[in-house]
Amino acid sequence: MAFELPNLRTGRASRLVACGAVLTENKKLLKWLSSERQLIAVYSKSGVRHFVRLMTGGRKKKHFHVEVALADWFRDAGTPTSNSKISDVNDCVDRVIGDKTALNLGADFLVRSDELPDAGPIKILSAKTQAAGTTVELTGGVLSVAGSRITQISWRRADERHTMITLYAYLDSIVAAKYLFDSQDLMERFFRVLVLAQPISDS
Repeated sequence: MAFELPNLRTGRASRLVACGAVLTENKKLLKWLSSERQLIAVYSKSGVRHFVRLMTGGRKKKHFHVEVALADWFRDAGTPTSNSKISDVNDCVDRVIGDKTALNLGADFLVRSDELPDAGPIKILSAKTQAAGTTVELTGGVLSVAGSRITQISWRRADERHTMITLYAYLDSIVAAKYLFDSQDLMERFFRVLVLAQPISDS
C-alpha cells in the first residue's frame, strides 16, 4: 500500500515531525539507515503546498526521520530548496513499511494568543506582573507532562498576536501507509485537549 502524505490544513498544526529509531536487525536495512541522506520534496493536497523532508543516518543509529510543513511555517526564514521528487521519498519509506519504530513526535501550532483559554497553562504562566514601574512577563517556556503520551509542551511568543506551541510525544509505532495521518490525528487531539481545553473523548 502506498505511503500517504497528510494535508495539514485539515487540522491546526503547521509542522509535523516523526523521528525515530527503526527497531530492526535486518543487516541490509541497517546499512541503508546508516547512510546519511536528506531528501526535500514539495507536494500539494487540496491546493495546499507542503514541504516534506526525509532523513536517515547521522549520529543516531537506525535513524528514520520524516517531517511535513506548510509553506507559512517557515515565515521569514524562507522555504527550503527541493532536491527530490515525492516518488523518491515514497521509495525510501517503502523500505521501512511494516517495521516497528521507537517514535518521537513533534507538532508545531501557530495560534492567536487570544485563542488560548484563560485557565489554560500557557495563559496562566504568561501572566504579566508589575512592580516599581517594571513589567515582567514570561513569553516562553517548557512544561513536562505526566500520565499521557504527550511528554512535553513548549511555547514561545511568535509576535505580538501569535504564540507558537509545540507538543512532543513518545510512543512505539509501526511504519504504515497512514503513519503520518495517525501521528497528525494524535497530536491534533492532544492539542485540543491540553492547550485549548476542549473536551475530546478517547484522548
